[in-house]
Amino acid sequence: MNSDLLFFLGVFWFIGLTIGWFFRNGISFIGLIVLLCLLPVFTAVSMIDWWPFTTAFVVGLLIHTWKPLYKKVQQL
Repeated sequence: MNSDLLFFLGVFWFIGLTIGWFFRNGISFIGLIVLLCLLPVFTAVSMIDWWPFTTAFVVGLLIHTWKPLYKKVQQL
């Protein structure tokens, strides 16, 4: 991988990480506002439609949201 590709993967990872931070304690009103404000980011990720960018974004998103998701799965 060249450095240009790693840079863009890092950018997508950081955007996902930032969005995930608003959901670190579960669904929140502020998190929903952030999702609405960052809708162009989701649109861009879906328009690019290349799995490394999408994977980097989702991994960044799940870093902060794994704990609430894990607790909900444990309660099932």
